[in-house]
Amino acid sequence: MVRDGLLKTPIAIKKSREVDAIIKMFDMGRPNLVTREIAMYYAAVAEQRAKDGHSLSLQNTHFALKYPVPNVFEEMTEQLDPAPQFGPMSIGEQMGESAALFFLFNFLPFYVTAGTDLKSMVVKRFERYNPEIHTLVTEFLTKLPVDFIADGMLPEATMNMLLANLLAVTVSILEFGEDLTETIAYEVNEKLHQTPDNPTLRKKVRQTLEHIVFSHELDDFSDYLDTLTGSFYRNVLQLVVQFVPPVKVKVAVVIEQTLLGYIDLLAFLMSQPWVELTSPDNEDLDQADLVIMSSTVPDVYEKKGNALTFKWASTSSNDWYGELYATLRQIWDDKLSVDGDGDY
Repeated sequence: MVRDGLLKTPIAIKKSREVDAIIKMFDMGRPNLVTREIAMYYAAVAEQRAKDGHSLSLQNTHFALKYPVPNVFEEMTEQLDPAPQFGPMSIGEQMGESAALFFLFNFLPFYVTAGTDLKSMVVKRFERYNPEIHTLVTEFLTKLPVDFIADGMLPEATMNMLLANLLAVTVSILEFGEDLTETIAYEVNEKLHQTPDNPTLRKKVRQTLEHIVFSHELDDFSDYLDTLTGSFYRNVLQLVVQFVPPVKVKVAVVIEQTLLGYIDLLAFLMSQPWVELTSPDNEDLDQADLVIMSSTVPDVYEKKGNALTFKWASTSSNDWYGELYATLRQIWDDKLSVDGDGDY
């Protein structure tokens, strides 16, 4: 792998300069180091393909993104010193390759967190140059009949991230006939397969997409309804399970009744959206999934009922938080696998 500070070969330095120049031309915002490296590989493959005589001509190429991109080869020749050598290419081939790079760079996950910069730049670009894709995604998020969107239960940054992902998903489906990001994610992340299916949510996604496609006469999407439904559903499902969990881990905290001594523990628990603090009264402990008990209290069965116990000291180290998080997460995974089909 070629990363800044790890391997600075002349080829890597040259390619990184070219990629940085392309990103600037496309006005995409600076990606993180991992995404930047992926872009370097994409650019290197495209360059080699062109050198081998297999350039893409703009006249014979159609991409789902219709942004009028700059001539990358012409711009880099003017901006970089020394200028890169690409070999003989016609203007049509240069523009075709430039459009292909723009598509690939937009297909990459440039925005892990989607803040105001993404909303004001990328989304507006879709609205102007790809109004059909923009309408499909924005109307879907507006019309989807689920409480967590209607009631504003998701943070704005999370909604922006979902919007960005669904735009990229739609581009992938139009271009390749499938959501490649989903294929890769489910291949490398086994945890995604453990999320229970939610037929109710899937049905709502399907009905919403059908309504938007036919009411807005988005005929280009009618042949992709099945694929769009599956992809949109899985993106929404995985996100909402984390932020609006259908089940929660019930935790009873049996400690000395002083806030100041355990404020760090309580803040940690309250920051987890899938944790619910319950009453520490003796008669309610049987309802808890986990009892966090002060290490000063003897571990007597009558004090904790049948619940799992996690001993805690006010002088706990950071390692304890890691162990507690792993315990909570395992309990949540187990509960989710049994009762994760919530009605959103």
